[in-house]
Formats: sequence, structure tokens, C-alpha cells
Amino acid sequence: MTKAEEVFTKVEQLVAGGKTKPQAFQELAEFYGQSYDTIRGFFYTRKKQLEGGSRPRRRETRPEDAFESVRTTLERSIVDIDREVEVARERADEATAEYEYLRDHADERKAEIQARLDAWRALDAEKNPEKKPESSGDPDTDGETSSEASTSETTAKASRTPAKKPAAKGGAES
Repeated sequence: MTKAEEVFTKVEQLVAGGKTKPQAFQELAEFYGQSYDTIRGFFYTRKKQLEGGSRPRRRETRPEDAFESVRTTLERSIVDIDREVEVARERADEATAEYEYLRDHADERKAEIQARLDAWRALDAEKNPEKKPESSGDPDTDGETSSEASTSETTAKASRTPAKKPAAKGGAES
């Protein structure tokens, strides 16, 4: 039995007995009179061997190996392109759904904002009956009737207000 096999077996026994791996490494380091890292190295070397380890190192590249490597890489590239196209299609579908949601609900959202603005103005007029409506500072809307100015302001505010996104596919909200 190699030292790595021995250390691996003892660490596994200690862990099964309730110790943590670091505790087991420390105990075996003291037992063998070696450093913690050396014991840990033995353990993970053996673990890697048991799990199949790394692929063996090639000393030289044979033409057959080179052609196989190129073929594998090219086949993987085809699969990757298909995956990229699918991901792009999903993003485009999501963007289209968001656009359609925003377009279809724009009037409702504007009306809701306008209702809030009208309610705020009515409340303000009740509290300050002598106060004249303030100028918006926008020469394009000054001189318009109150409802025309409100609609212009509402449109401007709505275009700056982030919209709720439609629910993602599958019913989960993001």
C-alpha cells in the first residue's frame, strides 16, 4: 500500500468517525511527523487517482491525434453556434414581449399617472385656493389649457418612468 493510499484510508476513517477533513489532516500530520500540507497532498493525490485522475500527458502529437483534435473542436463549434442562435432567439422573444407589453399598456399607465396628477392638483387647489397654477417653465406647454399641459407632462414623465416587465415564461416573475 502506498503512503497516499494509507493516508487516504485513514482520513476517510477519521471523517467517518466524526472529524472534519482539516482535523484528520492535522492528526495524521502529527502522527507521521509531516506537515499538514503534505498529508493533504497525499489525500488529494489518491482521491484524484480514484476518480479517474487527469488524462495522461502525450509526449508527441501524432497526425491522427491532431486531426482528431481539430475534428472535435470543429464539431463543438457547430454545437456552440446552434446554442448561441437559440440564446439570441430567446432574448429577441423576451424583448419583443416586453415591447408589446409596454405598447399595449402605455395608455393605461398614462391614464393612471394623469389621474394621480389630477388628484394631486385638486388637493393642492383645495389647500391653496388663492394659488394660481404654476408655469411649467416649458414654452411649448405654457399657454395650453390645464388638461393639455397635463397630458404633455404626463407623457414626458411616463417616458422617464421605468416600466414593469411582463412575467417571464413559466409564470415566474423576475
